[in-house]
Amino acid sequence: MTIAASTIQLHASDAQQEIIRCTARRIHLFAGRRWGKTVGVARNRLLDRCLSNPGHRYIFAAPSYSQAVVEFDSIRTHPALADYIMEARSQPVPSIRFFNNSTAAFRSLDRAHLLRGLGAHEIWIDEIQDVNKDDYFSVLAPIVAASRGTIGTGGQFRGMEDWRYKSLYVPGQVKGQTKIRSWRFPTESGIRFQGEEGRQELALYEATMPKVEFDQEFRCIPTANKNALFTEEDIQACACDDAGRVDGRVTYVIGLDIGRKPDPGAYVVLDCDNKRIQESKAFPIGQRHEVSLREMIRVQTKFGGATVLIDSTGGGGGGKTSTYDQFARMYRDGLKDSREVFWTHANKSRMVQGLCLAIEKHQVLIPKINQELIEQLSSYEFEYVGGSWKYGAKKGYHDDLVAALMMAWEACTRGWNLSNEPSASLGAVL
Repeated sequence: MTIAASTIQLHASDAQQEIIRCTARRIHLFAGRRWGKTVGVARNRLLDRCLSNPGHRYIFAAPSYSQAVVEFDSIRTHPALADYIMEARSQPVPSIRFFNNSTAAFRSLDRAHLLRGLGAHEIWIDEIQDVNKDDYFSVLAPIVAASRGTIGTGGQFRGMEDWRYKSLYVPGQVKGQTKIRSWRFPTESGIRFQGEEGRQELALYEATMPKVEFDQEFRCIPTANKNALFTEEDIQACACDDAGRVDGRVTYVIGLDIGRKPDPGAYVVLDCDNKRIQESKAFPIGQRHEVSLREMIRVQTKFGGATVLIDSTGGGGGGKTSTYDQFARMYRDGLKDSREVFWTHANKSRMVQGLCLAIEKHQVLIPKINQELIEQLSSYEFEYVGGSWKYGAKKGYHDDLVAALMMAWEACTRGWNLSNEPSASLGAVL
């Protein structure tokens, strides 16, 4: 880029340069995490347009204020741009005025309606997967209407039924037209991952993340069900016909979600030696805990006094980890060998990923008689919200059997299944 007899070098890969130079009025980039959507494309495109076009008005928009400010600070403090920035202001909104009277404003979309009525020659929307459909079409797209300008987006897919896939990506793939362009790149094609160190880092993510998450976040694959944590193929591969039989020589562990309205209680018995689910059941909603406890005493006795892991956080403990809920105490007092589990964000993520990897590798056997458990696995979903993963049942469904299985699998794989161990709380361990 040549400006006033001087040159600024913008570093970008060939793929990034294609997007930076694209003249289509609708530009939609979908790429895996850390591919270079923001730094390699959005930032370079902003600089190219502003520094090459006097009076150009540019808006960089991100879902949160902190994301927008990062770009503002990165540009205003870059030493190579010092001679080209005439003014940088944080208030009323972060903005930069360049030497040729072009401007770049950095806006948050947490209150997108405040952008209504603005005008610009180009707007780039970062992290489009976190942007509301109505905000995009009613507020953001009209910003460039009067100038016949350009709207660009960068982000990831959230399913093939999602509006971003249907309205942004698919139209840009139509051959023979130049008004809309779209691209899809996996993380592995990014500059950071071309060397051996980058490949090793990507392999580490792949080895420690559930496949559906890795496919969506790093391979940038638009799956049919964007939120399904366990694929139907893997669930069916784990399903088997034979339920086995109770064997005194086998070690069992029981996961128990004690439940509270509107969620039912549920338990799963896992054969730790053969990694086979021996029995599972969801109690009727509203069943009295005294009745459920009597049934659990029978189940524990049937399986040789197996250790019972009691989820006493959301169902029985109301999320309080400092005191035992009366129902949790009742189960612990009634079951000879039991341990309470207090779920936290960290240990839930670990248990979810542990079970997910086990199902992906077909390490756990699920007899088809456990139909309700299989259905709950099929409806168990994940979502990336506010910088972290959220897990749970799809709206209108239950996940109590899944939670019970997660506890049983965690206890089994980590050796917390010996019935002669003293009772203890796993709150500090799980």
